[in-house]
Amino acid sequence: MSLINKKIFLFLTFIFAMYCAVKIGTAWDAGTHLIMGKNRLNYLLSFGSIDKELWFSRYFPGISYTLTAFFVTIFPKQYEFQILHLLNLFISISGVYGLARISKTIFNKKIANIVFIIFLFYPAYFGHMAINPKDTVITVSFIWISYFILKYLQKPNLYQNNRNFILIISFLIALGSGVNLVFGGVLIPLIIFVLFEIFLYKKFINAKFSYKKFLIDISLILLISYLILVIFWPQVHSNIFTLPFLFLLDTLSNPPVGAPATILNEEIYLSNNPSKIYILTSFILRSPEYLLILYPLSFFFIFFKNNFFKNKIKNFNYKIYVVMKILVIFLILLSFSSFPLYDGMRKFMFIIPYFIIVPSLGIYYILSNIHLISNKILLSLLSVLGLIFLFKFFSLTPYQYVYLNYLNGKTSNNHTKFENDYLATSMKELFEKSKFPKNEVIKLNYCGVGEGKIKRYLREFKFSNVKLTKDKKDYDYVVMTNRVNWDSIDWKDPNPLKNVKSCFQSFEGKLISSVSRNELKLSMIKEN
Repeated sequence: MSLINKKIFLFLTFIFAMYCAVKIGTAWDAGTHLIMGKNRLNYLLSFGSIDKELWFSRYFPGISYTLTAFFVTIFPKQYEFQILHLLNLFISISGVYGLARISKTIFNKKIANIVFIIFLFYPAYFGHMAINPKDTVITVSFIWISYFILKYLQKPNLYQNNRNFILIISFLIALGSGVNLVFGGVLIPLIIFVLFEIFLYKKFINAKFSYKKFLIDISLILLISYLILVIFWPQVHSNIFTLPFLFLLDTLSNPPVGAPATILNEEIYLSNNPSKIYILTSFILRSPEYLLILYPLSFFFIFFKNNFFKNKIKNFNYKIYVVMKILVIFLILLSFSSFPLYDGMRKFMFIIPYFIIVPSLGIYYILSNIHLISNKILLSLLSVLGLIFLFKFFSLTPYQYVYLNYLNGKTSNNHTKFENDYLATSMKELFEKSKFPKNEVIKLNYCGVGEGKIKRYLREFKFSNVKLTKDKKDYDYVVMTNRVNWDSIDWKDPNPLKNVKSCFQSFEGKLISSVSRNELKLSMIKEN
């Protein structure tokens, strides 16, 4: 692809991503995090005043929330969520670029280009880029920390005792921890890699690497990242030496879970006790078919065409070993820990960058050996699967994060198998097309969507005669996405999920309006 064609491709892709960012509705808790960010911003600018305290704020230092709130407040209030989405989008896209830089550093430029395209169009990531102010920030922080650590090992003469490097790494650690205090757990595979690399394998590390400077740099990074973290964390300012650690311990013992239960392939699980194969199942059912085909192909090439990779890439076997080790460590940690899992792939989005590296190597081998008949056939097959994927990808606009591949069966039957629109971003479109009677008071029940979000859209679309209710019988209409109906969970029962249903299964009645993509219902309003 020529340089001009690359620029045209990137321009059109970014225009499309920006369109999705502006078109899509807000995520379930976007308003809450914006309030949190504004509170922190007011606190810092007023030296100690918080207008509206949220009880769970103590668990979220929220550096990214504060920074985005600063930029949002520059623009008129009626555009604040569109601006927020665009800010989130640019942060997320920086992660795509960062992963390409990692791939170029450890492999080569051609593989980096392949990784860039696959990651950018991976549905679970693309769909979250604009609307998710949390998990994409964790992913971006993890990616750039990985990149700078690689450069630190390779070029110690430039990075060791470098003030800018220390500040950047410290800020990235504080940024990720500001979203979730257990961000340190995300860094465990990276820490293991660094320790083994420095003290055992020494494949990346430069001969000029100084262990003394390394210890000094680590100490400074921990100190500075901690200071940055507490600056944006008003709830610990009364005692910055103990409260951060008390809140961390509280988070570890009682994780602040947004959704108590989740649906995975028609089975309902408690979020803090998910299926042991939740992550693996999600990758299999939510990844494009061409990637699933590429995985066994890529391993075949790596093992049986190993000389090709070794001739092209220095220390190739060690590098792919590191990638796979990071993946395996993540799978083990998340599958056998008490880490809550729900909302599709949202809670472990930081694994996706390493997941897509292996199939990228398969594409690289095929394109590098396209003169072989077998590779021409494979490329043709993958191209067909890629076109099928892209058709489905674009037809889901702007809700790419609900993507499910064809292994799930007929698309229209998947509306009760998963919590597809778990962020309730289709509410904006649903209320746009809803026609409530104007001359009478309407009682509106709701399920699978937050009350604050509904109130905002009722105001935005001027439904002043609609009143919200949670009465199970006395209501006129019910608005819902297909989350687990939390009201049906009986916490007093030893088996609280015994009679639990999804929202779509809980409410009968005439369908008034709905939002669908590819015949997959995302949200709906029913009449009682």
